[in-house]
Amino acid sequence: MPRHSAFRFAVPIGAALAGLCGASLWAQTTPAPPSGLRLTIDDTTQQAPWKPEKKSGRPRPPPPGVTEKFGNGPAWGAGKTGFNSTNMPIRRSRSRDAMGDAASPAGAEATSREPATKRAAKPRGLPPPPPPRPNAARSNKPRAAVVVPPLRSSVTPAPSAQVGAATPPETTGVVPPADALALPTPVVAQPRPRAVPLDEDPFGPTGIHAGTFFLRPALEVMTGYDTNPARSVTNPKGSSQLTVAPELLGHSDWERHQLDVAIRGAYYYYPEVRLADRPNLDARADARIDVSKDTRIDVQGRYILSTDYPGSPNIAADFAKLPIYTDLGATFGIGQRFNRLDLSLKGTVDRIDWQDSLLTNGVRQSNADRDYNQYGGILRGSYEVSPGVKPFTEVDVDTRVHDLIPDRTGADRNSDGVAMKIGTSFEFTRTLTGEISVGYLNRFYQDPTLPNIHAPLLDASLAWAASALTTVKFVSATNVAESVLPDVSGVLVHTNGLEVSHALRRWLIATAKFGYEIDDYVGSLRQDHHYLASLSMTYKLNRDLWLKGELREDWLISNIPNSNYAATIALVGLRLQR
Repeated sequence: MPRHSAFRFAVPIGAALAGLCGASLWAQTTPAPPSGLRLTIDDTTQQAPWKPEKKSGRPRPPPPGVTEKFGNGPAWGAGKTGFNSTNMPIRRSRSRDAMGDAASPAGAEATSREPATKRAAKPRGLPPPPPPRPNAARSNKPRAAVVVPPLRSSVTPAPSAQVGAATPPETTGVVPPADALALPTPVVAQPRPRAVPLDEDPFGPTGIHAGTFFLRPALEVMTGYDTNPARSVTNPKGSSQLTVAPELLGHSDWERHQLDVAIRGAYYYYPEVRLADRPNLDARADARIDVSKDTRIDVQGRYILSTDYPGSPNIAADFAKLPIYTDLGATFGIGQRFNRLDLSLKGTVDRIDWQDSLLTNGVRQSNADRDYNQYGGILRGSYEVSPGVKPFTEVDVDTRVHDLIPDRTGADRNSDGVAMKIGTSFEFTRTLTGEISVGYLNRFYQDPTLPNIHAPLLDASLAWAASALTTVKFVSATNVAESVLPDVSGVLVHTNGLEVSHALRRWLIATAKFGYEIDDYVGSLRQDHHYLASLSMTYKLNRDLWLKGELREDWLISNIPNSNYAATIALVGLRLQR
């Protein structure tokens, strides 16, 4: 039969077969029940094909009429990792996003045998990636990278915005890409500039750098009036006053070791009462040599130049000039740290030398019997309880050897001293700094006619920053001074001072001082009480120039008749500093 004739008969035959198949399938459809009642879930005329739930819980049983299939997938409760009963590792199937919406038969078979994985969340607005190529079409050639279009902003553009126009960064917070193929670039917030710390003292000296040293020189020039510069009891006479006080402070800037220098001097000039003229100088240099991390060597050199105070009973009543004395000394010690324990041992040596006193009749009175050498030792142990508290115990011993024995009164004034004290140092976040100690001192004299001295002692040097504008300082000291009075072994001196400074403005400082001193002449009934009250103002013009003014009152009250005096001092001047 010709080919075109066979094709002509095949078309009607195929149509007839399709009709028979359709009739057979229609006959298999389940008819609706003629109950007439409300339709239930199982009585729907259009029964949707059963699909398992997408939740991770146990699947519900299939509806009536649908036969449940077994063996085509893992049982309920099967793990997604590890090994199955065949002890074979389970291969993780690809997600539907990676396989595409229409998987190949081979892919469907693999999925039915492996546990289903959770569909990865897709970013909003990203189209699905293209399906992978069949295995037969794969090759070892490198594949081209798929370019992912940029994320769309979740902010709906304004109706007036044109299609395809870039959204401003102020709206989305994202800078638009340069082209369509570039990923969005987030806005990087620029870090704020670090705030410059405020200067604690904007009117303080700037200092001078000299090599590896930092120096702060200063010069004060004060002038005013003193109602009793000689502190005379019987004939007080006032005089104008001129004071010149240079100062130099310096410290090293080394990686190791340390050197601090402090030089303070003053000269008091009274044109109308020249016998009250007197100099004053206190120069000290403290060095620390770091031998190792925990071992150090402490060295100090000092030079003190001063006079006996006006009105002192140790000088003749008809003096024409105050006698000057010098103290040249040194300290050498070693310190060792054992974790928080610090031990130090120091040795001291001092030479005290007095000049002759000039009397009003032109005669010079020798003070050689007041010259002596002092040798001492200091043993101190401290333990750091916390970074701000460091208790310590200290023992001081010394001996004094005079040049002339006996002195002008016929007594041997050589003596030995022992002082023991306990205390602590403070440094509470720079609010309270310094140290305070209490103890007991003893001084034994070689001459049996001179009584020994036994007394409690109080030493303190504290600075308290009560507020950002107010500072309180307290100093206290106890020592034994030499005397040349008959039957007097020495002078037990208790000194206390309180100073309160308040900044009315950063450039205007008000300071109030109060001092109290007791001079107890051991071996005599005499006891002097010195008082000092002062009020001063400092106007800081700039860092280099300050204007100062002070009003002070000094007075002495003694239990000896005709020994009291008083003086009022008013001063104003300038302070030059660098």
